[in-house]
Amino acid sequence: MLKFKVTSKHIRQNAVEAVSKLTSEPIMEVIIQEWKEDKTASQRGFWHILIGIMAEELGYTKAQLKVILKDEILGTEQVEYKGKIKDISASSEDEKKAGYSFLIEQTYVIAAEQGIVLPEAGYRA
Repeated sequence: MLKFKVTSKHIRQNAVEAVSKLTSEPIMEVIIQEWKEDKTASQRGFWHILIGIMAEELGYTKAQLKVILKDEILGTEQVEYKGKIKDISASSEDEKKAGYSFLIEQTYVIAAEQGIVLPEAGYRA
């Protein structure tokens, strides 16, 4: 698999060259999309710390509160399964850096609405 983060004319030329060398066998797919920075391990870890603190304060398990927060912040999608409508939670794993920042910010807002004071960013349990 080739993947190009186009940040210069040189890299763009490398991408164009790679595409120009494609043949019809095997069938290939080319996707051009805006690049978004992936979430960091520290973002992911910190959000889970916040979830743990809130879960303890509110009497939920971490897993339960994570689903509640994802549904509240990211929303759900309704799908039909075996003739029934199901609400499916959005995946936090699909979020990039900006999306994870939004998850963390909104978790602070929801905690404050519940009277819970969460630690500042960078806190380690």
